[in-house]
Amino acid sequence: MRVGVVGASGVVGRHLVPQLIDRGHQVRAIGRDVAKLVAAAAAGAEIHLGNILDEGSLVAALTGCEAAVHIATVVPRPGAPGGWAANDRVRREGTANLIAACRACGIARYVQQSIAMLVPSLADEWVDERSPVRTEAVTRSAADMEEQVQQSGLDWRMVRGGAFYGPGTGADEFWAAGIGDGSLKMPGDGADFMSLVHIADYAAALAAATEAATGGFTMNAVDDHPVRWRDFLAALSRFLGAPVPEQGGPSLMTRFRARNTLARELIGWRPFYASFRSGLLPML
Repeated sequence: MRVGVVGASGVVGRHLVPQLIDRGHQVRAIGRDVAKLVAAAAAGAEIHLGNILDEGSLVAALTGCEAAVHIATVVPRPGAPGGWAANDRVRREGTANLIAACRACGIARYVQQSIAMLVPSLADEWVDERSPVRTEAVTRSAADMEEQVQQSGLDWRMVRGGAFYGPGTGADEFWAAGIGDGSLKMPGDGADFMSLVHIADYAAALAAATEAATGGFTMNAVDDHPVRWRDFLAALSRFLGAPVPEQGGPSLMTRFRARNTLARELIGWRPFYASFRSGLLPML
């Protein structure tokens, strides 16, 4: 299958493109800057210029493709302030452009990166894809994006990722540096849950969703063992030989304890790294 990957130069794309190629697909890596697509080219992808905010450039880049994957984001790096307005625009305006380009190119198969944080846990309960979406300022555009995709009439597949870590995400370095120099504070009392996913596992979920025979589904791609912040930071601190961060810091993300059951049943995906203990600790 010829797959157009929009946003291929980003952290997800650097993992997804080679995985798709290894699975036997022809990949068009689409991005705004050829220089940032070197990794995709080295993996064997065709390189095409295209801007998610420019529908015409997307049509030119996607012509002849059988599937389109939207992984374009402008998410600020961990610990960096601001930057969400640009990402909101990519989610809203960019998604509309890509849907229109797919229609123009006759592409029905459409895969959308999204976030599991759209479904928060009110306390410690487990949540899944059937649980109600509840947004806050930084996630509202993701809900709008999902609504556009669901109403597009395309053969869509939505993959909601957990909190990313792993090569290229910046999360590993952010946590390690903050623990090491004492600047990282535990969010509140550390009792909130979060669901993580290794970036390579998330890319594998996108690849499997692209290959699914039929679409029209939303699924979580999260690891098997959600963790409380206090347990997560205590484990990292022990591994690094540093004091556990003090309590009372700001919330770093929505509390969510998400299941991955649907992804296992629907497309046979399961995380290679069942938790941060096998996916993160050995890399610190």
